[in-house]
Amino acid sequence: MGPSPTSPGVHRPGERQQAHQGPQHSGGCLCDQPGRFKAAKRIRRFIKKVVLLTGTPSSKGLIDLWAQVYLLDGGERLGPSLSAYRERYFDPDKRSRTQIFSYKAKDGAESAVLDAISDICISMKAEDYLQLPDFIQHEIPVLLDAKAKRPMTSLSGTCCWRWMRTSSQRAPPGYWWASYCNSATGLCMAMTAKVVPVHDCKLEAFTELLEQLNGEHCLTFYGYQHDKDRILERLEKYNRGRAEKLRVRVYKGRGG
Repeated sequence: MGPSPTSPGVHRPGERQQAHQGPQHSGGCLCDQPGRFKAAKRIRRFIKKVVLLTGTPSSKGLIDLWAQVYLLDGGERLGPSLSAYRERYFDPDKRSRTQIFSYKAKDGAESAVLDAISDICISMKAEDYLQLPDFIQHEIPVLLDAKAKRPMTSLSGTCCWRWMRTSSQRAPPGYWWASYCNSATGLCMAMTAKVVPVHDCKLEAFTELLEQLNGEHCLTFYGYQHDKDRILERLEKYNRGRAEKLRVRVYKGRGG
């Protein structure tokens, strides 16, 4: 059950929000990927129990562990401050005369830190808990017809000619890479930035692959916005007149 309409932080429509007198104590807090350490440290003393979840506890090395462990035990195991933690387990690495840019762990520091936090931290590895089938990579070549090969051949000749010109007049390699990718998917970008369809060979191979899946789920990735538009258009055409239609959903990511 959720909080009642009169509990702190929840208000009925039209009701004026009242400021609470003094800090509000909480029985527990669950943090997923804590990123705002200073804000969390400020309210830590008002929380009796904290549980942290993270997939990258030390993305930049062992030194990243202090802030997260501090939220768990208040500095009991790794020290009350980051400076004390550095002094105990690390030595200066890259530095100038007046400033230290990075630190390196002392000999045996990693095992000492892991032993110190072993009673309150647990690491779960995917290979120990997940039973997944082996990954199989199956490459499906797409054969281009004569009409589709023409722009690719022309683009290849243009690219080589451009490449032999002086560096001041040369287009960046990324331009040619993008041009080849667009042509391979069946489109070309005109000088006016207009997308011009060239062939449907890759879309036809994609449709054949869907038929071979016999209704199994399929994740499809695309490189350009116009690729997505063409794929959706082809799937819409594929569903016409079919009794069992494919259910299509576009994942837009967070906030999409």
